[in-house]
Amino acid sequence: MNRIIISQNSETTLRQDIQLLRAIAILFVVLNHFKFGFLTVPAGFRGVDVFFVVSGYVIMTSILRQESGGRRFSLIGFFKRRVQRLYPAFLFVMVCVFVLSFLTQSFIQVQQETARTGFGASLFIANYVLLARKIDYFNPLLPNPLTHTWSLSVEEQFYIVLGILFLILKRFKASFSGLFAMVLVGMASALSLYSCLNFQNLPDAQRFFPNSDLFPFYSFHSRAWQLLAGVFVAQVIARIPKKNFESETKFMQILAIISFIGILRGLTKGGQEHQLGQDALILTLSTALFIFLMPFAFKNLERIALPTILKWLGDRSYSLYLVHWPIILFGQQIFGTSNFLKFLALILTILAAEYLYRKVEYRYHSRAGGENRNVFKLFTAGQIGTLCLMAALLGFGNLRYNQAEAYPAWERIPKGCTGPIVKCDLDFPDSTDLVLLEGNSHAGTILHTFVKLTNELKISSRVTADPGNDLVDNSGSLGNKRLTIISYFRDSGDDEIETSFAEHWERYLKNPKVANLVVFLDNPYMANWKSPSIIQKPINQSRALSESLRSEKRLSYLKAFQRKYSNLIMIDPFDSLCSQDTCFGGEKGKVWYLDEDHLTVSGASQLEDSLRGLLTEITSGAKS
Repeated sequence: MNRIIISQNSETTLRQDIQLLRAIAILFVVLNHFKFGFLTVPAGFRGVDVFFVVSGYVIMTSILRQESGGRRFSLIGFFKRRVQRLYPAFLFVMVCVFVLSFLTQSFIQVQQETARTGFGASLFIANYVLLARKIDYFNPLLPNPLTHTWSLSVEEQFYIVLGILFLILKRFKASFSGLFAMVLVGMASALSLYSCLNFQNLPDAQRFFPNSDLFPFYSFHSRAWQLLAGVFVAQVIARIPKKNFESETKFMQILAIISFIGILRGLTKGGQEHQLGQDALILTLSTALFIFLMPFAFKNLERIALPTILKWLGDRSYSLYLVHWPIILFGQQIFGTSNFLKFLALILTILAAEYLYRKVEYRYHSRAGGENRNVFKLFTAGQIGTLCLMAALLGFGNLRYNQAEAYPAWERIPKGCTGPIVKCDLDFPDSTDLVLLEGNSHAGTILHTFVKLTNELKISSRVTADPGNDLVDNSGSLGNKRLTIISYFRDSGDDEIETSFAEHWERYLKNPKVANLVVFLDNPYMANWKSPSIIQKPINQSRALSESLRSEKRLSYLKAFQRKYSNLIMIDPFDSLCSQDTCFGGEKGKVWYLDEDHLTVSGASQLEDSLRGLLTEITSGAKS
């Protein structure tokens, strides 16, 4: 994502074909992320592949220009120019993301995920942070405004490795465009491509990278060949006499057009995938071939007149890349996802990119190639400041998360229990009763309250809470104690699923081993729920709306069972979570809902009184 400058006839010129590639790449990336109905480009994310090839070509061309001008390679100077070119705009965006995340993002794990990625982005390892966190780029569990920084980290890692490689070449007094250097680049490219296409066959791959599906997408190892393709093209062009650029041939023009069609094919064909297969290979090779052929196909590339919109996109591609994803994500979080709001977000993206380009990127980085002497001071201060901001965001998120008791019970499993499929085995020798809590993830939400009460009342208990809807008869092999089963399943209200629940409960009611069956009715579904943050308090909802969203099918089944069986007890969470008119999303700084229908530990604690009364009655032999 760098401006391409080459030297021909001692003049500093700008290749407009490179500007064209940058413009097309950022256009497809932005369209892919905005998802504008018929303008959605499922494969547009591969615009990053084009950027990788362009970046490899840019950086190598810059270094070879220095070498041809008789200037010695300086590793410090190399890194200084990279920082000066990329860091100011990056720092500006990171500070903006911190402010917006602090004010608008939820402290229920969302701020924390942003902060962790921010740490990675600041240290140029965001790609490996996302890989280690198993963050699916296409379907992330949590909204993250810094997900797109993975590609910037790959580029920075490439600059570090390339700089060290050039230092080694310098040590052996080898030319950067010499055959030895080209062989090294070729071998490194081959190894990287092999690791990309055959990752599963690498020794110990599963041990070091257990989430292998994401590895080819995020890893520098599997992306380096795309950057090195650009490096290799620059090396080849440098070895060709400049007079060969002075004539154009129809054959080269045809090949250049074919390669450009290959680029468009790679950006439009296929969909979301983490594996870099045939489509990525064709796109990368087409981009490298296009960059190589254009000087032969057309004279005076710097004088090609691009349409104004493409020139604008090419100049501002880096700024557009930095700002577009945070604007999309924060816009969706705060305002919604309608096409009109997407259009407003696009306008804001254009304005923000223009501001960032003119006031930060262009202003700080001299286009004449001069160096700002304060660049390392800015980098040092920026790094310290960014890391401190992300630490503050992480700390604040965790503080509010704990204060509001906004975490799910299965995140902090009580003593005597195991997870992630929650199982507990708590025994009291003097207890004549055994209470079993079963269900899906909703049974898991009341785990802390249930374990607290059975310990308090010294009742032997078992828990089996599976995130799925697996209906297993848990009444067997539980000894001779009087058995009470508490069943807490909740689903979307699908009639077929509700019927399977009812059949499951009736089997218990017919089972002579089961003294009591306690069934939780569905808790309020908070249709307008939004993640709580500094500016977004827990949302309440009218009880009438909440009642209308309940499963009538379940209630009808249970009422029929109550007339038929005397050992059925129903608990209605509405009695604990709602007043006569309102169902509450939280109170007194506490957050009761993890999402639209799952209770937090704080929310589950509201059921404590009714559950305590029930357990007390059961242990005294009473039946409701």
